[in-house]
Amino acid sequence: MHFNLKRVLPLFFLSILLYASPSLKDLSQDKYWQILGHYKNNISEVDSPNFFLAKDGKYSPYKELNATIYYLTHPKYKDDNSTYCRFPARREWIRKKIPNLKIIPQNCKSLNEQLDAIKDIKSVTLVFPTILMNSPASMFGHTLLRLDDKNGDLLNSFAINYAAQTNETNGLIYAFKGLTGGYIGKYAVVPYYKKISEYNDIKNRDIWEYKLNLTPQEIQRLKLHLFEIKDTWSKYYYFNKNCSYEILWLLESARPSLNIVYKFNYKALPIDTIKEANNENLIESEYFRPSQKKIILYYFNKIKNKKLALEFIKTYDTSLLNNVSPQQQAYILDFGTKMLRYEYLSKKIDREKYLKKYIFLLKKRASLPMEKEIYIKPPQNPIFSHDSNKIWIYAKKNDLIFGFKPAFHNIDDTNRGFIPGAYIDFFITEFSTKKLRYFYFFDIKSFTPRDEVFKPISWGVSLGTERFKDNELYFSLKPYAALTYKYKQFLYSFNLGLEEYLKNINYFGENLGFYLEGNFKKTKTVIDIKRHFFDFKTYNSAKIIEIFSIKRNFSINIGYQKDINENFFFAGFSLYFL
Repeated sequence: MHFNLKRVLPLFFLSILLYASPSLKDLSQDKYWQILGHYKNNISEVDSPNFFLAKDGKYSPYKELNATIYYLTHPKYKDDNSTYCRFPARREWIRKKIPNLKIIPQNCKSLNEQLDAIKDIKSVTLVFPTILMNSPASMFGHTLLRLDDKNGDLLNSFAINYAAQTNETNGLIYAFKGLTGGYIGKYAVVPYYKKISEYNDIKNRDIWEYKLNLTPQEIQRLKLHLFEIKDTWSKYYYFNKNCSYEILWLLESARPSLNIVYKFNYKALPIDTIKEANNENLIESEYFRPSQKKIILYYFNKIKNKKLALEFIKTYDTSLLNNVSPQQQAYILDFGTKMLRYEYLSKKIDREKYLKKYIFLLKKRASLPMEKEIYIKPPQNPIFSHDSNKIWIYAKKNDLIFGFKPAFHNIDDTNRGFIPGAYIDFFITEFSTKKLRYFYFFDIKSFTPRDEVFKPISWGVSLGTERFKDNELYFSLKPYAALTYKYKQFLYSFNLGLEEYLKNINYFGENLGFYLEGNFKKTKTVIDIKRHFFDFKTYNSAKIIEIFSIKRNFSINIGYQKDINENFFFAGFSLYFL
């Protein structure tokens, strides 16, 4: 038998060094080693081959640990490609666990340069751009991490972002690939001001920033693990292995006492992950950053002659302001510069024309009274919204109704912490004691109010199966468009929709509707009335609900419902949970 002494002798001496240390089998099951390898049930969630040193390291924490120790003590490379340089978090953990191990140092030029670039980072912030209904990738919101220096200067801050690698603009294709792992996801480190521009300016999204109470030692561990995974990839899944979920691995690498990752298996919605971070006492403080749309309306509402302001943004002709007081000129110019930038980012004006007008307006604005720092009242903190899973039980005459949905928010839920009028549900099931009432794959409603400046079209669509003609189950598809307006705490909308029901015979119809929603401190009122037009029948439907918020995750609902088959009063409760 032939022995390879060069291979056997190092392993022999290594076994002597490990004699007084915990066994490698035990160490490979250590929680922190599992975190560094992104192992769940001893299988790594990283799919990138370059993340593993052992041939089957993805499926064996033990073999990956063994290989890491071997290459730390018997380096294959003596540069940035060495295990010493590529896996600094692993190296430091192993050094602590096996203090007698003779790790051979290497010159890590790339590692040192990248750590030097973020050496002044003193705090970490969890950032939550809120939901964006017109983007399939952002309907539930998004989370990322921000690395801040001691001065909190955003120009010097970095964002750690995880996202699917795609330029797909077709919502249906994106949804299908996102649900089936058709994309790969990667981490990226970019200047934070670029992300601010993307979310605040271009996409008109509010941003919530939650400062975390990580210690300097914990931040250093996060930095080291970030270096290990920055060039790796994993399959991206829209509901669970997404932006918010993958960020949790970084948080646990910083503070291994956390237990967040294992709480998310079949879904990980951004707001749910933030709530868990709060439950783990990670959040120190919060800050609300309003969208550019909110800032534009802030200035517009300070203008007395709104007709003049709207006329001004058609041409940006400053001669229109000659007879206006200096303070009102200032408000109109602030409004105008914000609108001009909005038009540029919306690609309604070319760069050259934008810059020429923008600089001209800024010069005019400089000679006028300066506005104090603006204050826009934050909406309710999303942390205090109801959880995403929901079960409900309603009683009606001679029957009970039961329902369940894993996500996320709809008209019969309280709006605390949510954007009023923005609704998205997936996999909604309702049945009585006698039969299935309906099942929807998704039900999306976007009641975005119009105003004097912005005039969006509201829309919605649902896809599923429900009771229709003769109380039989039909496959249904129901898109609609609407005009929505807001008055104080009320939203009201005028709707025009299409309806298609498929079975042995297909039925195609239209509907006209009116929707009213009133949002109060502890209650919510919903009135949804439609007139349906089919060849075989014209009929009315109605849904009237009063929702009483008893606790954050518990509400009582009473109401009346009418459809093609029945009409009834009901009363019951809804229970929410993560």
